[in-house]
Amino acid sequence: MNPSLPNNLLSLLEQFPEDIQAKIISGWSQPRSIISFRINHLLSSREEVIQALVEASFPYTIHDTWEDAFILPIEHAYALKGLDIYKDGKIYVQSLSSMIPSLCLDLQPNQKILDMTAAPGSKTTQIASMLR
Repeated sequence: MNPSLPNNLLSLLEQFPEDIQAKIISGWSQPRSIISFRINHLLSSREEVIQALVEASFPYTIHDTWEDAFILPIEHAYALKGLDIYKDGKIYVQSLSSMIPSLCLDLQPNQKILDMTAAPGSKTTQIASMLR
């Protein structure tokens, strides 16, 4: 085991075979190469976000299975947080893996949802944005 990993990850690793543990450690040890974020439809639109990214000359890509998820090279992370669309809450920086649970729900208008694991609320605000 790799003692430089957080204790909670080390204890989780024990549940997996050694080959899977090695893959997890390898993935955890890689430097992050992207930053991802999503549109907050309560405050913005896809068109407005794209326009702001184009004006800032950011080399963005849109996720191939969810058009509200955007990806930038990590070197643009600091500059992204300087844009008005970030400061005004029109976009929300969130990892792609954190976006998945909300996408798996069969969300319906006027549905009441209780997020029992909300902290800091990324998925909760994602659900609100998706339901507008």
